[in-house]
Amino acid sequence: MNKNKIIIFAPILGGGGVEKNLFLISNYLVNKFENVSIITTSSEFAHKFNKRINLIAPKKKYGTKLKVEG
Repeated sequence: MNKNKIIIFAPILGGGGVEKNLFLISNYLVNKFENVSIITTSSEFAHKFNKRINLIAPKKKYGTKLKVEG
């Protein structure tokens, strides 16, 4: 088993500060790990990630205004 993998889960990517930090951290981690994957429901900001990052998102576009209960 390859131990140089990391998976990041980010349910919704918007254009705010949290997402900016996700872009910075994931682009840094791609230099430290062999395989970096991000699981999300939106792929509109895929261009902000390093090309070596595996972005896992559905083909159908979902809105960023999903109802979160809790």
